Order: sequence, then structure tokens, then C-alpha cells
Amino acid sequence: MIVTGNPFKRCKCRAADGKDLESRCPKLRRKDGSWNPNHGTWYGKEELPARPDGKRHYLKLGGFATEAEVVERYQAIGRLLDIPDAGPEGHEARMEILAMVKAAHRKRAPMPDYEELHKKYRAGQPLQSMTFGEYWEQWVARRRRLKDIRESTLLGYVSHWETHIREVLAGVRLDRLFVPTVEAVFARIDEKNAALLAARDSDDPQVRAGVRGKRPTGPVTKRRSVPCWPTRSGSTWCRSTPRRC
Repeated sequence: MIVTGNPFKRCKCRAADGKDLESRCPKLRRKDGSWNPNHGTWYGKEELPARPDGKRHYLKLGGFATEAEVVERYQAIGRLLDIPDAGPEGHEARMEILAMVKAAHRKRAPMPDYEELHKKYRAGQPLQSMTFGEYWEQWVARRRRLKDIRESTLLGYVSHWETHIREVLAGVRLDRLFVPTVEAVFARIDEKNAALLAARDSDDPQVRAGVRGKRPTGPVTKRRSVPCWPTRSGSTWCRSTPRRC
């Protein structure tokens, strides 16, 4: 997306009626029509790709010291907005990136890193840092809304999450989710199995009664619990291979 921001200047001068003159202030331009470098602040405004419903929308940012800063910032934003797929398929991700851009500009923080966002988008990962538990809730809600996977498959994922995964991974940030962290889920399953078997052999009748009817988690269920993680598209990614499945 090639954008320049269409730089212009505004100021906070007021008219006789007390209303802001904004870009209509006569001090903003010299007699020859060029911009006055000693008055006003630089702004940019650019039309963005239309929404899925066809409505037009714009990105307007201000507070720049020079015209060159406006152009440079909008060109960087245009590159970021090119990361998602074109058309309606990439609209949701584009809006997420746009929100990140606005937040960074408002806080005077650095713009989102292009390489990082590009990598996350292509891997189907959330673009913003969040915990695995937060992402899981969003992913399940989206699957239920779109109905793009079988209900029985989704119920299986939810069952594994509630039984084995939540207590270990819910609070882990996605960008900190590495193999040793995932292996902690298996370690926790083994701990539960050991505790269950010990309770079965206990001399205390109440302890034995507390685990009556419960079964240890077997190897097949363990493999089903953590081999695959959901992606933005609704498919899953096998971390052990890795491959799409």
C-alpha cells in the first residue's frame, strides 16, 4: 500500500466566535501559498482499504514536527497494513494492526515491528502480546461464531483444555510459549497419574473412595492433549512436527 499521508498543517488559533480555525488559519501559509514553517503542526490523512461493507474510512494522525515525518510515518504504516491478505480476508488483522499503530502514536512509542508482525501473521499467531488463556478464549469464541470446524472437534479441544492444559498454560504469554513450557503439561499429567495411583493404593478408605471411577491419562490421550495449537484461521499447527494438520 503506497501512502504519503497527504501532509497538511493545523493550529489551535481561534476565530472571533471562539471556534478553532484548524487548517483555515491564515497564519499557516505564507503569501506565496507555501506552508509557514513557524506556525502550526503537521498532520496526515490517508484513505484506507474499504471495509467489508464497502464503507470508506481514513487514518488521521497529527503532532508531527515536519512534513517529511508525516510521509515517513505513513509509508511505514502502509507497509504494516500490507501484511494481512488483501480484501475481506485480511480486514480483521488490518484493523488490529491499525489499532496498534494508533496506540503507539498516541503514546509516542515506536511503531510495531514489521518483521515481527509479518512472522506472527503468517504463523497464524495473535499480533499483540497476550496470554495463551486469553488467546484460547478468543479462538474458541471465533470458532463457535464462524462454525468452521465440527462441533465434536471443538468439544474435544475444550475438554483437553479444561482437563490438562488450563492450569499450566493459561497464564503464559504467547511469545514465551516454547517447547519446555509445553512439556510442562505432560509433566503435570504424569504428576496427576502418580497421585491417582497412589490414592488407589492408600490405606485410607476415604482416599480410595475419592478416586473411585477415575482413570489415569494414557499415552494416546496425552498425545491428543498437546500436539496441536489453534491458529487464527481455525486450523491447527502441530508444534512437534511442525506441520499443518
